[in-house]
Amino acid sequence: MIRQRGARVSISAELREKPRLVAVRLVTMTIRPVMPRGQDPLTAGQRTALVTEVLASYCTVRWALHGQDLPRAVAQLRRGAGCEARNTEGEDGHRVASRLGYVVGRTLGFLPTESRCLMRSLVLVRLLARRGLPCSLVLGVSAAPEFGAHAWVEHSGLPVLPAYGRVFSRLVEL
Repeated sequence: MIRQRGARVSISAELREKPRLVAVRLVTMTIRPVMPRGQDPLTAGQRTALVTEVLASYCTVRWALHGQDLPRAVAQLRRGAGCEARNTEGEDGHRVASRLGYVVGRTLGFLPTESRCLMRSLVLVRLLARRGLPCSLVLGVSAAPEFGAHAWVEHSGLPVLPAYGRVFSRLVEL
């Protein structure tokens, strides 16, 4: 159990033994999702909250991948988001997903750590799950002229992160 006392946070003995769980619960509890809609620019406060959420989700993704295979990590990221699916299959849902994809790419691009397509895709899956937007994580491969692999996210069958068209063929969809 997590209890707040003034400016301090008290953590029960049960959670002290699981530091990853504590961090995930604290991040999930304290950051309210920002929904970028339409063409309206975000306020400075909304931008700050969104960048903070992207960075916190990046940490959550790193912890989820530690010692787990990819399908379990993706399931954990979706399950731990704490939001129900909404009816946003239309153009508005895709616009929100695209804007979030742009924000994830820009934010993680500044990090000095590994933030390639798989990490960006997993962070975006987490953000979309927090907003109740359904999405698919797609892994693709290319054999010619050299072997290559790529990960991207799709919402309503349309790519949210760059899929690079015909270069990569689908291998698996999670």
